[in-house]
Parts: sequence; C-alpha cells; structure tokens
Amino acid sequence: MSLGKQLQVVKDNWLLVAALVVLVLFLNLGGISSFSSSLGAAQRESFGGMGSPAMDASFSRSMPSPMPSYGGESFYPKVEERKITKSANLRSEVEEGLFGSAEQKVKSAISDTKSILLNENVYASDSGWKQYRTGSYQVKVPIDNYESLIAALKSVGEVKSFSESQDDITAQFESTELTLAAERSRLERYQAMYKDAVKTEDKITLSDRIFEQERTVKYLEESLKNVGERVSYSTVYVEVVEKQSRYASIVFVKFSELVRNLVDNVNSVLSLLFSLLPWAVVALIGFGVWRFVKRK
Repeated sequence: MSLGKQLQVVKDNWLLVAALVVLVLFLNLGGISSFSSSLGAAQRESFGGMGSPAMDASFSRSMPSPMPSYGGESFYPKVEERKITKSANLRSEVEEGLFGSAEQKVKSAISDTKSILLNENVYASDSGWKQYRTGSYQVKVPIDNYESLIAALKSVGEVKSFSESQDDITAQFESTELTLAAERSRLERYQAMYKDAVKTEDKITLSDRIFEQERTVKYLEESLKNVGERVSYSTVYVEVVEKQSRYASIVFVKFSELVRNLVDNVNSVLSLLFSLLPWAVVALIGFGVWRFVKRK
C-alpha cells in the first residue's frame, strides 16, 4: 500500500484514531492518580491507620526540624559568656645529650598542671655517626592551667617557634542547646501519644519513633558535652628537638670509597688513552708518509 493510500485510510478513520489517543491519555493520567492515591494510602496504613486529621496534625508537628546554621551572621551577639576554644603550637630545641632531661621536664609540666597527654611520639634520626632524638606531644590542658603549662614548656629549651589560636564556638553551642530542647519536647509528645494510643499498630509505630527520638536526643547531649569539653580544655602541640652538633656531618672517608675512586680514575685514564689511540696511529702514518716524500 502506497503512502498516499495509507494517509487516505487514516483520514477515513480519524474518529477511531482520536478515540484511541483519548483512551491512552486517560489511562496514563488515571495511572498516575491511582499511584499517588495508593502511595498516600500506603503511608497512612504504615502508621497503623492513624489517618485522622488530629493524629496527622500531631505527627506533622512532631517531625524533626533542620538544625540552625552555625555560620553566617548567626553568631549570637547578645550572649555575654562566649564559648572560646584555645590551641597552641610550641617547638623547642635542646642541647646535644639533654633530650632525656627535657622529656622529663615536659612530662612533669603536664603532671603538675593536671593535663592529659593524648599522644606521644619519640623517634631518632641518624646524622653522620650519631643519632639525635625528636619528641612530639599532644596535650589537653584545663583552661585555668593553660598559661602555667605554656610557661613551663617554654622553659624546657630554646623556643624556636610558638603560635596560639582562638575559636569562638558560641554559635555552635547555642544552636545545639536550642535543638536539644526542641528534640526533648518532641520526645515528650511522642511519649504522651503512646500513652493515649489504643491500637496495637499505633503503639508499635510510636514505640519505633520514640526509640529513634531517644537516639537523637542522646546524640545531641553528647555533642553538647563535647563542645563544653572543648571550651574547658585547650589543646597544646609540643615538639622538642635535640640540637645537632656542628661536626655531626663530618665523617672520615671509608677505605672502600677510596678504592672505588682510584678504580674510577684509572678507568678514566684508560678510556682517554684508547680514545686517542686511533688518532695516534693516523698521525704516525702521516709522519711516515711525510718522511718518505721528503727523502725523494
């Protein structure tokens, strides 16, 4: 059948084609609507039939809200008691052979200020014929003893570098505190709804929500505690380096190196001689030819 005949058949049956198009559109739109309705029904059934307006409103009010932002302009300027964290980096150098006593001074300073030694790393490095030690320490010190610890550590050796930094985390503390209060209130509402629930399905659903909410509250409590500890304790990083002698890198040449240098030099001379040998032969032949010509 030619294309023209096919078009004529379509024109003759345009009513049937239009009916098919309408049917397809109806099925597609109906499928989407039925899917949305089924999804909504499934969600209501998943909560044990709690589809009443009052119950839905209660759960809507109980849904978690996003945590406030710490950045931007939310720095809580009206809070007078600011939450400030402090940290310091100190690098000292001690004379050769005094690293052991310097290490004891560092640990005594930590003990005297009731600080906590979180990390300690002491290693030795070779320099010529001798080893020199370096110690790295990470310390948590109560904020009230911070200045005392810094003063004691500076007296251990010659200070090569020292830096301090402060960070205002008031916004983080206040935001976490507000969020914790909201989540505790939400947990109380869940518990009240659990007491009023009659259906077993409702109790199971609410029990799961209470469990998750208790975890959220516990997490926020730990976060608030950690923020408080960051304010109560400062972090100090200490590095003690044993000073190297000016003669540390001076060493006698090994006999094996002398022999190696001698062999290398002999090889260089031999290479030079063998590279000049062809030119010497050519020069000798040229000289012989010159003598022969001169005699004639």
